[in-house]
Amino acid sequence: MKNQFFVLILCMFMFLPVAINAQELEEPLVLGLSKDYGYAAAGQIQGSFSLKVRSPNDLERVDFYIDDQLVHSATQPPFQFKFNTAEYSIGEHTFFAVGFRSDNSMFSSSEFSREFIS
Repeated sequence: MKNQFFVLILCMFMFLPVAINAQELEEPLVLGLSKDYGYAAAGQIQGSFSLKVRSPNDLERVDFYIDDQLVHSATQPPFQFKFNTAEYSIGEHTFFAVGFRSDNSMFSSSEFSREFIS
């Protein structure tokens, strides 16, 4: 009887970390920037661009931010936002996105910056 109890406890400790790690390995919200038309090199951009996310299947909405300002909420795939650098001031700008799932949980992408030039 003691051996069965010991084996049961041992199995619980072996599989518990797997369950925790499975949650940590969940696909994050990945934000990318693509050039539609214009110039992009060495962290500088000019012209028409799209912010797009690669995300989990149960995503319901993505909010796109430029310089901590909400610029667009996408509620249907493909979750993207098209913009032109001429609509913003010259200089460095920071991008990130926040995704919302069907269970009302939310998660953010990593931030990145680009310099808008004239």
